[in-house]
Order: sequence, then structure tokens, then C-alpha cells
Amino acid sequence: CIGCPYHSDAEWAEMKLADKVSWADAVLVDAALRTSERAQLFRGEMYLHRRLPPLGELERFPDDRQYSLDFGEECEGMCGV
Repeated sequence: CIGCPYHSDAEWAEMKLADKVSWADAVLVDAALRTSERAQLFRGEMYLHRRLPPLGELERFPDDRQYSLDFGEECEGMCGV
């Protein structure tokens, strides 16, 4: 999924480098989480990246050794995101 909040830094970095269209979509989704009319329904601000920066402002991703939740290529798109 393009906007999966469970992506590791390595997955975000790969998307940014190798799939510019998906990266642009993810940046738009991330921004919409904070700027859309529906965003006001939630307490606090929401972000796709687990460290809570706006995705479009990330220049590089540290190697944090986060475990991947890629589900062995069996993602059915039912995570609710």
C-alpha cells in the first residue's frame, strides 16, 4: 500500500528513490491527514511516518532496523488504512 503507516524507513526510502509517482501520492495522503476537513474529527495531528514528520519533508531515512510488516506478499488491502 502506498500510504501504509507500517512501512519501515527502508521501504519509504525505496519508494522515494524508485517509484516517484507512489511517493508523490504518499506525500499527498500524508498532508491530507492534517489538512482535510475530516482531519478535524481526530484529536491531534496524524502522520504516515512513525516519527511524525511530514513525509514530504524527509530528506533521508536513518537505518533504524525496523522489522518489516510486509505480510509475505499476502496483503489483501484490508488493514483499514
